[in-house]
This record gives sequence, structure tokens and C-alpha cells, in this order.
Amino acid sequence: MECRGCCRFREAVSPWTPSLLSEEVAFLKKSGIQESFYSLEKKKILPVWNEKENTFLCPFIEEKSYRCEIYDFRPLECALYPFLLSSRGKKIFLSADLHCPYLESQGKSQEILEYAQYLHNFFSSDPGKKMLENNLHLVQPYEDVLDIIEVR
Repeated sequence: MECRGCCRFREAVSPWTPSLLSEEVAFLKKSGIQESFYSLEKKKILPVWNEKENTFLCPFIEEKSYRCEIYDFRPLECALYPFLLSSRGKKIFLSADLHCPYLESQGKSQEILEYAQYLHNFFSSDPGKKMLENNLHLVQPYEDVLDIIEVR
């Protein structure tokens, strides 16, 4: 889908810019991808200013087609979207971005509900719990999201 809603950011540094798993950082580095596109230290994608659109864009978005150049190897946070891992105090929730045009159009469709259940099952599993424990930087205090279910 090409709604042009995701992969755009108001600010260069934001909880909305995707965080990367350690393995994803290693993959990007090994692939020879420009290190100015991601931060090794912060494990984040570093968006670039797009003057035409007056916003920051993911560096992996091809401007003309708006296609992701690393779609087959996109970061977990990108694959999760419009779902997010959000924090509320010490609790972690699977949440949904209420401003996602796709989510707005799908509402509570069977597909959305099944995907949310799939994600909940994953984050409740031993591998999911371990991945989360090793990558707590994926959890952000997002605002204006719908907390669906507590995962920890």
C-alpha cells in the first residue's frame, strides 16, 4: 500500500523514527549501507530532510515511487507498523497508531484483529519475551496511540 502516511517524520529525532534490533544494525553494516542512514550507537534509522515535502523521510524510501528499498529486510518496527510497543510507566503495551490511514480505513477488520493477536502471541512467547528484554529501546512512550493489550 502506498498511502504515504508512514516513513515520514516531523522531526529528525523522534520516538516515531524506527529503532533497530542489534541484528538489524549488524545486517545494515554488513550490507554496506551508508552509515549516515542509521545510528550504530542509538540503534535508530536517521531520517533525512526532504525540502520538497518539508518533512523528514526515511532514507530507505525511494522518493519517486515511495517504495521501501529494504522492504524484504525492513526493521521489525517497520514490519509491526501500525502497531507499536509503547510504555506506560513500567508496563509495556502493544499499541496502534490512531493516525495511520490504513488502520483508519480498516478499523476492526478481521485482518487487523488477527495480526494484533499474532503479535500478542509472539510477544508472549519465550522468544518474543527474550527479544523484547534484549531490545527495550524498541519501547517508546508514544502519545495518541490506542493501547490494545499489555505485553509486559
